[in-house]
Formats: sequence, C-alpha cells, structure tokens
Amino acid sequence: MKKFFFSLVAIVFVATCLHSQPLEVDFGGNFEYTMGRNHDMVRLIGSDSRSIFAIKIDEKDQLILEQYDANSMQQQSSNPITIPSVDGIQGKFVELFFMDGKLILFTEVQNNTRKDKTLYAQFIDENAKIIGESQPIGRLLEQNIIVDFNVKLSKDNEYIFVHYNQPFVKYNEELFYVKVFGSDLEERFDVNLKLPLLNQEFEIIQYETHKLGYVYMLAEITPERRNKRSNLPVSNLYKLLIYNVKSHEIEAYDVKAEKFELASLIMGSDLSGNIDIFGLMTRKGKVELEGIFHKKFDIEAKRFALADAKKGYYIFKREERPDFRNPRVTERFDQIYNYVLKDVLYLSNGNSVVIMEHENYWVDSLPDPQTKTVAYHEYLKYNDIIIASTNEQNNMDWMRRIPKSQKSYNDFGKYSSYYATVNLDWVLLFYNDNPRNLRQLNKKILNGSKYSNCFLPDRTGNAFAVSVFADGDIIGYPMFDKKNSKYVIVPEMLAKYGETYYPYTQRSNKYKFGSFIISLR
Repeated sequence: MKKFFFSLVAIVFVATCLHSQPLEVDFGGNFEYTMGRNHDMVRLIGSDSRSIFAIKIDEKDQLILEQYDANSMQQQSSNPITIPSVDGIQGKFVELFFMDGKLILFTEVQNNTRKDKTLYAQFIDENAKIIGESQPIGRLLEQNIIVDFNVKLSKDNEYIFVHYNQPFVKYNEELFYVKVFGSDLEERFDVNLKLPLLNQEFEIIQYETHKLGYVYMLAEITPERRNKRSNLPVSNLYKLLIYNVKSHEIEAYDVKAEKFELASLIMGSDLSGNIDIFGLMTRKGKVELEGIFHKKFDIEAKRFALADAKKGYYIFKREERPDFRNPRVTERFDQIYNYVLKDVLYLSNGNSVVIMEHENYWVDSLPDPQTKTVAYHEYLKYNDIIIASTNEQNNMDWMRRIPKSQKSYNDFGKYSSYYATVNLDWVLLFYNDNPRNLRQLNKKILNGSKYSNCFLPDRTGNAFAVSVFADGDIIGYPMFDKKNSKYVIVPEMLAKYGETYYPYTQRSNKYKFGSFIISLR
C-alpha cells in the first residue's frame, strides 16, 4: 500500500511539474518608454547576450535603429538608418538582420535609365552608419526588374538565403536565382536554376534551405482546362522540387492525396534534411475541408515514406465538423474555410506538428456626405488555431482546436495571431486573448461555446502562454504577472537568442522589453 501511495505521489509530482507555468518574464530595470505620435515599432531584428535591436518608424516614414540592453532593458541608442544611394539614385530598404554580432543591411536600387535593379548588402554599426562599401549581390535586367528580391534569415540564424527569378506566364526555362551567404557576407553558394516544369503555369509557394546542402521548393501548378467552355473550378497540382548543392541536380516529385484534392500545402525540414509536407484536403469540386494531409519525404531514399493507410492522414471526426461552422469563423461567409498553414515544428520525441490559423479580412467604406470623401477601413480577424501531430511511425496522432477570435482594424493585425516555439516535446503558443477564455481553456472546453472575443490592441487583450503537450493535452497561463497584466505582445516581435526569448510589450502608448527562458519548475 505504501509503495502504491509513493508511486502515486511521484506521478502527481511529475504531472504538476509538466503542467506548472514554464516561464517568468523578467523586465530588467522595468524601463518603460512612450511611443511618439504616429511612431511605431515595426521589427525586432535580433538579440544576443548584450543587446536587443529593433526598428522603429516615425511620422515621416524614417526608419530608426534602436538598441536596448539585453539585461536591464534600458535603451542604449536610437539613430536614423541611412539608406545609401548609388549613382545619385536613392536606395530602398529591403531587410536588416543581426547575426553573429553583426548588423547587415540589405537595400535595392532601381536605375530606370539603364533598366536594371540591384540588390546590395552592407554592414552597419550600432549607430546605423554604413561600415565600408556596399556589395552588389543580385541584379535584374530589362523586363525582369518587375520582380522582387527575397531575403531571409535561416531558422537557425546561421546563414542568409536570397532568391528571385525571371518572370514568366508559361514556363520556358526562365532562371531561378538561389544564393546563400554567411555572416561575413561570404558566398556559400550561388546557382541559377532551370526547373523541370517546362510549358507549365506555376508559382513557387514556399522555399526552404538546409545546411546539409539542399534547397526545397513547393510548386503550385495550374493545369490547362481541357474544356475551354467549362466554368467548373480547376484543382491545382503540387510538386516538391529538391536541389542538391553538391551534385548540382534538381528533381521533382508529385505531391498527391489519395481520394482527396489538396487545398493548400506547407513544408518543414528536420535535422536530417527530411521533408514533412502538410496540407488541407477537400473532396473533388467541394470547398468543405475533409482533413489534414501529411507526407514525409526521405532525403536519403529519395522517396516518400510509407504510412498506415488509415492513419497517414487525419480525417475530421463527425463531432469535430460542426466546429468548422462556429460563430467565430462564419462572420464572413465567403471565408469560412480560410485556414492558413503557418508552422511546421519538430519535437524532441521525433513527432512533427503543423499549426494553422483561421483568418478573415475585409474592407468597409464610410462616405462623408459633407466632404464627399470616402474613408476605407480594413478589418482583420485571427480566429481558431488548429494544431495536429504526426508520430515517428509517420502516422497522424491527434488534432486539437484552440478557440480564439482576435479582432482589430487598420493595424495590419499587428497584435493578433500567435508566436510558436518548441521546448523539448511540447509546443508553446504566445498570443493575446480575452482573460475569460483562459478558464475555459484549462477546463478543456475547446468547442468555444462560452467564448469571449478579444478586441485589440487596448480593450480586452491579455498575453497568454499556452502549452500543447505531445499527447495533445492543453493548458494555458497568463504570460505576465498581475502588475504587468495590461501589457499585450506583438507576436511577430518575439526574438530568441540561445535559450532566451525577448518579447516586445505594449500598453496604450507605453512599451518595454522583457526576457524569459522556458523551463520545467
């Protein structure tokens, strides 16, 4: 009996540790700052153990580099970013990264006389001044200048990925340019690719790179109509393209769902370079969602891995289907199934998870009868989060819906949506929500039957941290203590350095930075 009692105590203790609040936000010296009128913090670009760097914009659209101490959270400097000109032509801001202790600014200059557009990279110091000379790293000529340069930092913050392509309607071997640079702007590789999609209309909907030397592309292909008079919708096709940097080979693989059509796709890569592709499925000619698609591509075997015929996909259960027409997602009838695939994450136990979010967007006009002018307002809603898990056997375990409805207008959804990260074998979501909903979440009431809306940024939002464990269990916590409970977060402005996270927080026109680590306590 005693043995049983102590075993039970041990189980309860472990469960309590797993479900206790996993973080405590430290605001350092609690330095609070006032945001100027028509000023806004627009980007948190990175941090290390010494500094946090952010970009602010003023009422004249001037970009400002701000530096904060990573321990005290006190502002260290605030300086306008100088965008260099070339041959008398003013450059335009493209990106700014902070990696390996270096600030790297990307700009572009379009010369309409010569009909060319050039991408430049340059180092800047903590005072936002250019160090040395700008380096041209990409160029477009003639009619190609209509496309954009795409520059992003790798997920592990170890390299910079640049891609762009020559424009086309039906593909005729137009070039795709793919480049990777290190933190010293040293070139890791620079290739011009011709894709094996001749005479097809397509769009590359996602790029991924891997440090083992792979570039992955997801292509969405629009098939030709066989019957030109038919008005029936044509379902798009998908292909996975894999470029091997070492062998200089590119291969294409069909991505198909047996018995279903694919509505959208997203991919992620694990440490070994294998690809997990998730998507949403419908019946042919229908818009109603039927389930979640998943396939894993084995990079060594060069084929899709096998899965159980009944568990490889997640088919929505009968009791889950009414949730796809709940009041939160049906406000815009034409956007009921507008679930956006956003993240593929990997747990320490070998599971992969996909996260999607329901979104609404619409514009209303308000005419003024006196001035005869019309004011336009953009409305945004970020609703329920759906998260689903796939195990090491390549079978889908579970799906969970987290009720949410963040409403705002004319703010680009800045305070809405979520930030997701992984700690060991569970997922942590950070977002603003009505505090009443935390009690419903922890009572496992996930159908949203007693749900309260969250109006952002200043009315009913509090910051939450929500843990989703490997078995699908969900528990939520207030992100801040009672003293700071009125602050909301900007999900896109959460930076990570090592094991430390740095959130930007705001209350009305006041803002400050904090830090936290995630741990079992």
